[in-house]
Amino acid sequence: MQRMPGLMGSIRARYATTPVMVLSGLLFLASQISIARILHGGNATATLLTLQTTFCAEAFADVLASLDPDQLAALLGHFTLDFLHPLWYGAFALLITARLFESAGVDRRWNALLWAAPAMAVLDILENLVHLPMIAGSLEVSALPVAFAATCATAKWLLAAGFVLLNTGLIFRLLARRKTS
Repeated sequence: MQRMPGLMGSIRARYATTPVMVLSGLLFLASQISIARILHGGNATATLLTLQTTFCAEAFADVLASLDPDQLAALLGHFTLDFLHPLWYGAFALLITARLFESAGVDRRWNALLWAAPAMAVLDILENLVHLPMIAGSLEVSALPVAFAATCATAKWLLAAGFVLLNTGLIFRLLARRKTS
């Protein structure tokens, strides 16, 4: 009896193709640039990163109280794209890693690592679901939501760094293999 490859095995075998990977990368890049323009236009880039990594409700409230109208508008405005953005970068991270797994001959038992890509996207969406109402003033800034959102954001950033390191290692592995052949 042959074992089914599972969802990540199927993605790795069927969907991690160059055109699909490039399309997801372009969607991610366009979304990232658009969000950066919104945040930069309101001088809110550093503020967003501060809010994402703030675990203390008092410090979070202090940052919100210090916002000027342009910063507040930029923070609120970026959410229009930031609820879809995780889908684009999650798909890209999944597809490029699956493609590199396939190209580098990584054993299928490591396919479980690919689940970190959708997990990263879900964490970002959960963070957004808490941050948006706190920034908009419809959810009270308190210890639990601030800590929850910061935990989601921190885990998301750690997973993103992990993907960068993993994929860099896989690229070096492929380059070394090509150099010796």
